[in-house]
Amino acid sequence: MRTLVLNWNDIKEVLSENPRPEDILSELDSKEAAVALSYVGVENPIDELKMSPRHSVDPLCVALVEIHRKVAGKVFEWKPLACPDVKAASEFTREPVALAKAEFLSDRAGGKSALDMCAGIGADTLALSRFYGEVTAVEKDPARSRAVSINTEMHSEGRVDVVEGNALGVDVSAYDVVHADPSRGRAKDPERTEPPVPEILNAIGDVPYLVEVPHAVDVREGMAVFSHSGGVKAVCVTNVTDGVVATVVDTGFEIEGPPRCPRGGVRDVREVGWILEQDPAVRKSKLSWLLARELGVRPTVSDGVETVMWAPSGEEVPKDHPALVRVVKAWEKGEGPPSVISVGVKIGRDQIRTLRRRYGVYDVVYVTPSGVVPGRLVGGRG
Repeated sequence: MRTLVLNWNDIKEVLSENPRPEDILSELDSKEAAVALSYVGVENPIDELKMSPRHSVDPLCVALVEIHRKVAGKVFEWKPLACPDVKAASEFTREPVALAKAEFLSDRAGGKSALDMCAGIGADTLALSRFYGEVTAVEKDPARSRAVSINTEMHSEGRVDVVEGNALGVDVSAYDVVHADPSRGRAKDPERTEPPVPEILNAIGDVPYLVEVPHAVDVREGMAVFSHSGGVKAVCVTNVTDGVVATVVDTGFEIEGPPRCPRGGVRDVREVGWILEQDPAVRKSKLSWLLARELGVRPTVSDGVETVMWAPSGEEVPKDHPALVRVVKAWEKGEGPPSVISVGVKIGRDQIRTLRRRYGVYDVVYVTPSGVVPGRLVGGRG
């Protein structure tokens, strides 16, 4: 297969010279040609695509735009970026998250060499190269392996060797740390990833590691959770902590401790003076109890999951804490119209419309098992 690295102008030139989709595919030799989009001079390639009378029948152009759409928002410095197919673009780790994971390993395990198993198109490989002088990337898919080579040639900060083959066949003992992000698809069980996480861990042995697992996995000791842009982006098992570590990539905040889910919660919403909505990484890690203790407030629980935290009336709380998404002063009117946030309660569209009409003078309305709490947004991110 011939691998091409294209920017948007090159793509348009190829399209203009080949009026028929079958001619384009014939010239490329494969529907899975590795491509790289520069993201320079084109704010929205979909708009460019709509201007072409052939956009609805051109499979290559459609694939390129879909790859661009999935990758463009995930990278900042790694441009252009080679990506062989839409699935690889979907599985690609966001650049800030990949860097946070690599820094996590470097800070806690140190070392000079790193192995990236199941490298994909090389996001985690590039991140590891910033902290380790020698990195080996293993990827069994030929097109993705070639993409790793292209991407590391353009963007790596250290020596990177790319190996096309089975990650489980590598001598892991030759490396100081190991990272693995197996293909998860829609798997909810670590045994259903490709390759299965238990087989990866068995191959790694005692070498310091960070291995991604499906997000649905229940958090326990020996795990790390990373959030970015308001959502959990990576859940990992690791042997470099005895507890659970939650990292808020946007702010650099990190909290570590044993996972717990406190019992009880606020029974009377009239007790609430402040509402503190913590970052998803903290909540997923079951570390809200620890954050609440540090802030001097109480967490509340819905269906076994810590959702928001409450501060007694009259108590001042930090409005710009790096682990908090929103800080709301309860019962105070704002500018509206309100955002309706469900806390452990299922609500429908009709209910949301009713709540927005009823509480239209507030910024946020929390619907909780204990009742409805409206308030004014006074702090938080974004």
